[in-house]
Amino acid sequence: MEGRKWEELNMDCLVNVLGRVGIESLLLDIPFVCKSWSKATLSSLYWRRLNFSQVSTVRLMYKYEENFCAISMMKFVVDRSDRCATYLSLPNRSLTDEALIYVADRCPNLRTFVLSTL
Repeated sequence: MEGRKWEELNMDCLVNVLGRVGIESLLLDIPFVCKSWSKATLSSLYWRRLNFSQVSTVRLMYKYEENFCAISMMKFVVDRSDRCATYLSLPNRSLTDEALIYVADRCPNLRTFVLSTL
């Protein structure tokens, strides 16, 4: 009996399965598995609940060295949400007025906004 291939999984099912991983994996791991998984990560369904308190900035800084900017990453993910984000949790450290205005402009459906002290 031959098994099915993950890359042939129905897109709705794939979105459901991959939706259980965090932002960090959606940015750094999943897109590099195969083309269908990379395409799946573009779905705005993943980007409705944006929880940056679960993101390891150490891993991101290691991967991108001195070019890493937390505000730029936040803007990238907010843009990826395609104005569908309903929840946003950000670390309070080094958050600028510009970043808050950016979120306000691009997240009209935001219901919950959390500033954590982590």
